[in-house]
Amino acid sequence: MAEPQTLLNGVSVPGPGTALSTVGVNKAMIRLDGPFDAMVLFEYTMGDGVWKPIHGTLLGTEHDVDIVGAPRSIYFNVEPVAAIRPNVLSYKTGAVTATGYVEPGGKTVQIDGASWQEFSAVSAGAQLKAVAGVLRKVTVNDPGSSVVISLYDAVGAQTTPIAVIKAVAGTLEYDLAFANGLYAVIAATTMGNVTITWN
Repeated sequence: MAEPQTLLNGVSVPGPGTALSTVGVNKAMIRLDGPFDAMVLFEYTMGDGVWKPIHGTLLGTEHDVDIVGAPRSIYFNVEPVAAIRPNVLSYKTGAVTATGYVEPGGKTVQIDGASWQEFSAVSAGAQLKAVAGVLRKVTVNDPGSSVVISLYDAVGAQTTPIAVIKAVAGTLEYDLAFANGLYAVIAATTMGNVTITWN
């Protein structure tokens, strides 16, 4: 599994947690820690802003669930979805913490020789390509609020990005060569939806 992401941080009120981006990966896990007395629903989105319940499998069992009421670890098949999240439906006592993990090595989409990846959740770092190539374009489908896309000519983030984009709806054409790899970091107050295309 890749680096963990905190989705709920000791919450004591109902409401959705942070979305875990699952673009380009096949499996994800959400670990709930407590103690708490609450019901937690798991939801997915296809990147259209609509959230629906998703079934997962309790770790160590073959039981499918979409709602749990105690600390557990749940695996999800997420290949077709853009993001998943926990949503605290009814809270009584305790503090609900949720941590998300995704399996690395998922596929990116290729069309007409170009690869692209869509982001509908913030990303602390995504290695889009690990060798030389060309950044073709960045499409901002939904600018969200204070979305900033930083792109690096690197395997892993470096101090100097090759592009920093403050998201405004539209497409920026780049055709910018990179020598080492293409690495993306996306920060936001409220995440929108961004697609990065490269060769």
